[in-house]
Amino acid sequence: MQKIYINGKYLSVRMTGVQRVAHEMVPRVKAILSKNGIECEILEIPQWLRFKRFQSFWGTLWEQVVLPLATARGILINFCNAAPVLTPRKQIVVMYDAAVFDMPNNYSFAYRVWTKFMAYAVALRKDMMFTSSEFSISRISGALKIDRNRIRLMRASGKHIFKVMRDDKVFSKLNIQPKKYVLAVGSLQPGKNFHNLLKAMEYVDSDTYLVIAGGKDGLVFASGIELSGNRYVHAGYVTDEELAALYQGALCFIQPSVYEGFGLPAAEAMALGTPIVSSNAASLPEVCGSAAVYFDPLDPKAIAEAINLVIKNENLRKELIEQSVVQTEYFDWDLAAAEFVELLMREMDAKNA
Repeated sequence: MQKIYINGKYLSVRMTGVQRVAHEMVPRVKAILSKNGIECEILEIPQWLRFKRFQSFWGTLWEQVVLPLATARGILINFCNAAPVLTPRKQIVVMYDAAVFDMPNNYSFAYRVWTKFMAYAVALRKDMMFTSSEFSISRISGALKIDRNRIRLMRASGKHIFKVMRDDKVFSKLNIQPKKYVLAVGSLQPGKNFHNLLKAMEYVDSDTYLVIAGGKDGLVFASGIELSGNRYVHAGYVTDEELAALYQGALCFIQPSVYEGFGLPAAEAMALGTPIVSSNAASLPEVCGSAAVYFDPLDPKAIAEAINLVIKNENLRKELIEQSVVQTEYFDWDLAAAEFVELLMREMDAKNA
């Protein structure tokens, strides 16, 4: 088999769910390929190109011009939605959702146009595609008007959170107390539905407040939402150690999104045994299974009812935790990497036959 290259642009970008998948998958994929005698190299953006100013522009330029030239004699794997459009060879592209098609107004004009262009280019080139849920397979194939069988399923996981040593100092830092709050994780963009979650908090037990952990990316999203409330704490971007503490200190984890291609925070919460209250939209029932109490994300009172049901019922919380153990067994990084490489090698063998 030809040499395999991995697009290492993710190594120069702040960690979010997409980058997390790459950080977990790449070392495992490399190890499996090595055992099979296949050379694999990660190509990173040079340090001198990692300017803080216009970093997104220079990163994209490297990805579209330098990367395809450097990988012209091998196979390129792209784990983070983006891929070079002019590479002379077929490549592997992981696309996590079709949100830019399904919810275009959530994204800036420039990001929307460029991301759609890349997606169409990948589809036209008939590159090998992966995504992380059956929901996303359906939405991506529909948006790009391609056979859904062209897109392979690549499971994700929240088990990386096991490796993290929790940092309980985050409680004093945010002036919060364990088991007095409910937790949500995500960027402040409309699709996360935090505005309806805040409305729901008006109907939640008065001793309970909401903590939201996550940043804001104005270069990607059309407009971040401004949130405020007496029972709301915005933690901002937190470290993995702080996040682990916040998960384990929460009465429950809430995933209020109207759209998710997978929902990595829910998988992380399940891995740590935090009871889950989730939207019934998009991929979330597929990810959470029986380990969550579901609600209509557009109905604040329904959100509040689900939260109150979980935080007031100890037996229900125990049931959800037990179910999360079962659900987490399927979402495993080692299994994901093994399946990914198996599908990759099968595809490459078929093309060489």
